[in-house]
Formats: sequence, C-alpha cells, structure tokens
Amino acid sequence: MKNFSEEYPVEEDYQISEDVENVRNYLLYGRDLPDHILNVLVAPWWQSDPGSSAGFFYAGYPLRSGDADYIRRHGFFPDAFLYLSVPENTLKKRIFRIYMDLWEKRQEKLKQIVAERDAGIMKEWQDAKEERREQLFDEYRARKHLLETYADAVYEMNRKSTAAMSKGSTVPSETPVTTPAENAAKSTESRTVSWNPLSEPSPFDDATSETIEDVIEELATAEFPEPILEHNWESKSDAKTRISGQISEWFELDSSDIEKLQDFATEENISWIEINAAPPLEVVILNSLAAISKVKLRTPSVFESVFRISVDNAENLLSCGYYFLSKFGQWCPVQIFKGDIPVQMYTPQNEKDLMFPVIHRKYIYFTSSKENCDLFMKDPMKYINQESYIPNLPIKLAIIGPPKSGKSKLAEELSREFGVKVVTPGQSLRYTLEEIPASSLSIAIEEKLRSGAHVPSYLLVPSIEVATMVPRGATQGFVLDGFPNTEEESQLLENLGIIPYIFIILQYGSRTSEKNLKKLSANLYREAPIYSAELLHYKYNSWKEAITKNLARLGFENKNLLFITEDNSKWKSYQDIKKKIFVVMNSYNKYFQGIGKGSALSLEHSCISTYEFGVRRNSHFKNYCPVCLQSDEALVMGSIQNDRGGLLEYNVISVTKMLCL
Repeated sequence: MKNFSEEYPVEEDYQISEDVENVRNYLLYGRDLPDHILNVLVAPWWQSDPGSSAGFFYAGYPLRSGDADYIRRHGFFPDAFLYLSVPENTLKKRIFRIYMDLWEKRQEKLKQIVAERDAGIMKEWQDAKEERREQLFDEYRARKHLLETYADAVYEMNRKSTAAMSKGSTVPSETPVTTPAENAAKSTESRTVSWNPLSEPSPFDDATSETIEDVIEELATAEFPEPILEHNWESKSDAKTRISGQISEWFELDSSDIEKLQDFATEENISWIEINAAPPLEVVILNSLAAISKVKLRTPSVFESVFRISVDNAENLLSCGYYFLSKFGQWCPVQIFKGDIPVQMYTPQNEKDLMFPVIHRKYIYFTSSKENCDLFMKDPMKYINQESYIPNLPIKLAIIGPPKSGKSKLAEELSREFGVKVVTPGQSLRYTLEEIPASSLSIAIEEKLRSGAHVPSYLLVPSIEVATMVPRGATQGFVLDGFPNTEEESQLLENLGIIPYIFIILQYGSRTSEKNLKKLSANLYREAPIYSAELLHYKYNSWKEAITKNLARLGFENKNLLFITEDNSKWKSYQDIKKKIFVVMNSYNKYFQGIGKGSALSLEHSCISTYEFGVRRNSHFKNYCPVCLQSDEALVMGSIQNDRGGLLEYNVISVTKMLCL
C-alpha cells in the first residue's frame, strides 16, 4: 500500500551546504568556524585595501573564544575591542519582538507550503483511487462475461442431452466417423463445460447491478485509504516561551565567550573598551566615539606591538632563528637617535643588567636603559625609521693554528663574547648532509664519504658557505675554526665572497700542542679519542708546510692578519684580539656611515685585493698621491702591498675613486 504522506513531509524539505551549516552552528551553538571560511570573511580586511590602508570596524567579530586562536595564529590583532554591554532583560525587550515577527512569518509560510503539499497528496490519492475503480469495473465486466459464457455452455449441453433422450434409446449400430477438427471442438466444449467458474469466488459474485457501485467503492477504499493529514502546529504561547529561553541561552553563551575574549585582549595587550548599550542609540554612539578617540588620534606606531623580553630569551630566540637581529645590531636605537653613540656595540653577556631587549615584528632591538626602552615601546617607528644609523655588520673571523693549539676554545670564547656562530669543517659537512640532503652538494659529499675518500676542498668550501648562512651567522657573524689552511681553500673562499675581516694566526710551536694533548689525555670525560704523539707530530708538520704558502698569499692580498704568539699570556692575547676586532669593526661602521656624504673614507682595514684595486676600483691617479701632486707638485707613488694606511675612497656622484696617499 502506498503511503502518500511520506512523499510530502509537513516540514520544509530543503538542504543547506556545509559552509552554511558551519555558520549556523557558529552563531547559534558557539562552535568555531573553519579556517577556509574565516580566510574569506576576515583575512582580506587585514591583507588588502581598503582595510589595510584606511582601517575598518569589524562588527560582530570576534564573537567566539575560538576566534582568538585564529587571530593569534594569523597575526590579525585589532587595535581595540569595542564591547557594547547590555543587561539580559533589556536585550530581550529589544529583540524579542523581532524574533516573534520572524516566527509568525515563518509559520504563515510553512502553513502555505503544507497546504499546497496536502492538496497534492489528496489529488494524487484521488487519482490513484479513481484509477483503481476503473480497474475494478473492468474486472467486474470480465467476470460477468465469463459467467454468461459459462451459462450458455451449460444450457447448450443440457439442450443436446434432452434432444438425444427424446429420440429414444436406440443406439446406432455403427460409430459415426468424425474428422479431427470435430474431435478437437468436442474436446474443447467438454473442457469448457466441465470447468465451473463459481469454484473460484470473487467479490463481485454477490453484487447486483444496483449494488456493484458500492462494492467497487468499498474495495477501492480498502486499498487506498484516505491519507491522515494531521499537523501539530506550535502555539503562540509556546513560541514565546521557547524564544525567551533561546535568548537566555544565547546571552549566557555570548557572555561566556566575551569573558574569554577579554582575557585574550589582556594577554595580547589589546585595548578593551566597554560601552553601556542600554541608553538610547544616540548616546551609545557618542560614548563610543569618545572612547575610541585615543585609537583614532594616533602616532604611526599605533598598530605596532612591542614586547619586552629578557636578555637570555633574546639570545635564545636569535640563536634558534625564530627572530632576527635588527638593522641596529646590538646598538641602542634610542641612543643613536639622540646622537649618544657608544664606542662599541653592546654585547648581551657583558651587559645583562644594563640592556633591555624588546621584540618588534620579526626583529629584536637592544635598548641601553629602562628609560630608553620605555621611549622605544611608546613609539618604535620613530626610532626605527631614522635616517642615521650604525649599520649592522656581521663579524667575520677565522682562526688558524696548529692542531691542538686551542683554536676551538678561543672560538668558543669569541662566540660567547660577540654572539658569533662557530663554524668548523666537520660541523659544516654534517649540517649540509642533514639540512639539505637532496642537494647535489650533499650527494657528492656522501659519495666521497661512502667511498672512504677525503672530501676535497671544492666540496668542503661550499658546505662552509651553507653553514654560515644560518640566522645567527648572517646577523651576528661567524668564526671559522681551523680554516682555511691551504692556499686553495683561501682562494675558493674568496671566490664565494667569504673573506674574514681578521685572520687570527696562532703561532704556537709543537710543544704547546704536545702540552695540550697531555691535558686531553688526562681528561677521563673527553668526548673524542685523542691523538698519539706520532700522529700529532705528523699533522703539525703537514699543517706548517701548507700554512706557509697560505699566509704568504693572505698577507699579500688582504693585509688582515693578526699573529698571536706564545710570548704573551692567554689573557693578554685575548685582549689583543678583542681590541683588533673593535678597531676593524669601528672602521667598517664609519665607512658605511660616510657613504654618500661626500667625504673621504679610510680603507685601511678593508679586505680589498690587489686585483680589485688595480682593475676595478683604481682612480685615474693610479698609485700616485693627488695631495702631493697638488701641494708639492711632486709625483709620489704609494703601494698597497706594503701599507694601506693611506688608502682612501672618495665618492662623487656615485663614482667610486681610489686614492693612494
């Protein structure tokens, strides 16, 4: 039996998309919106115009506590939250009538839809019932015709039997001859008469022409009963109770989420402005405009967030590469703005109690006092955008010395003092293999190592270049521990543009190496196996042979060698190294500060090679002193091979000229 009511439900029959369902759950049940929806609705206001340039007010967002996580993950921090608070009773008075009107309109629309569907159900039921009535009438006519045929057959059979009996009981002596066709007709007639249609009962057997209509109607109604269309419509009083309860639930849910959002604003140092929305709209607007005036009338730094951190955290963040050193390095930007420039850059380990690091965007700035820190946090862009600043130049050092002469210990001391990255050949190879295993460089290095061969210089030097590109090496600088030792290695480093500002040469004898080897042998907690005395002697002689040619080349080309001998104590040697670093770095800082200002700049501590000076950067005076030519009218020739104290650079309209005094 067909159920018509299942095809026509009384409620609205429509499907909504998954995104619409997510928005509905977000508004009604406090569930979080997926990121792909927020990326369409929220992100463009922060990332594109007009929101990113002119600003905007985003009404109704954030609404849920989960929105705070999206804001934090994507950095979409507003300048302030404007919260319009209102009591629950006042809220019900304002929106209850709105929801009741919506309910009434929906009920009216729903009843209209249900009425149309009910009409369709009844029409389909009547059509199906009428069709069945016609079928029953056809069955009745067929049954009636069958009964009449049966009655005629019985009557004919009885008539023939009576006629035969009236002729007498004489039986013919011969059996009449019949054709096959006659036999078949008799057989069919016999079967027809022998079959009684009354043996199969029918609901039409007792019906007469006067009652057949009622019988067929009864049969059709039994097969197709009239659909029961009952609808339990919500009464107006029930709707009022339900809507009032829903408003209370929504108010409680929103209040809970707003408390969490307020905690989020406190954690992120975002202004939380609460306005009483119970008064008339005009009063609320005036109060809101007055409250946000501090945000509207702002400095260029109003959208900037600055966070104060400790010196240890600053060092850890820089070391891990999560944040980068600013263009000021470890100079105080406020001091530079005031013109109170210190002699050297601050070093975190030595100035722990006097430095106040802060985070701004992706960079870490070091301020020299609490007062300067407060000034920077109040208006960071004022000090960041200043034209005059000391450039941040990474310190580039190289320590060369015989095996077991204390190169690694000295490199660690310089790393702690200046925050530079220590780079060794072995560490560079391991870093390259671990961090960029799919590169052609790593594949070539691995092939050499697996075959048991020595890694050649043309593969070792690029791996050192990779190791110096880490955030700490690119910002703070690096110190090459025990490299380069050969002339080939120095040339390959220079080809890649890696020229240390200072080569620290440890001129220690073999006795110092043997003494250090004995100390290592006595250390039970050593991390690596020690050398034998024979192996140490062999390595020392090999290094001495290779370093002689290398030092001759470095001394001729770069003039940036610092020799440390055994005559001085370790403390005195370390102080000489620090002094040299300060002199060289200050020289570079003055050079970059003076570029474009029309002044002559000293290149005494530069690493300009003889080839670069003679081919690319020499002036039309060549090696002659222009001052002597002007004042004494004499040609005095200088040479950069012997001394670079008189080597200057003069920049006129971006044309660099080299002058040799």
